[in-house]
Amino acid sequence: MQIKIDDPIIADVTITKVEVAKDLSLAKIYFETLQDDNDIAQVAKALKSHARFIRGELAHNVSLKRVPKLSFREDIDEKTRRHIDAILEKIKTEQYRVDSDPNPEKGEKDEF
Repeated sequence: MQIKIDDPIIADVTITKVEVAKDLSLAKIYFETLQDDNDIAQVAKALKSHARFIRGELAHNVSLKRVPKLSFREDIDEKTRRHIDAILEKIKTEQYRVDSDPNPEKGEKDEF
């Protein structure tokens, strides 16, 4: 199910995972966004302000005994994974440059 909300603050939000309590009382919804770290609080606030609408849409579109209360949280694990991937890609790129450099550092000579 995809819900369209016309709010520029949450335009770039992606839901990465949802954890629902066994009794369906609460759903923790993890998100990521392309916004700067400074804007994360605004994004979370905007999502919270739309929670009632989203919950209503869930009630109309999903057959559940009870529709859980929604709690939005930034997905720190996903953010960390992307950061690590970027570092590894940078290392890989730098290593490729070093390995393919036809002119090794001056002063270094192959010894036989």
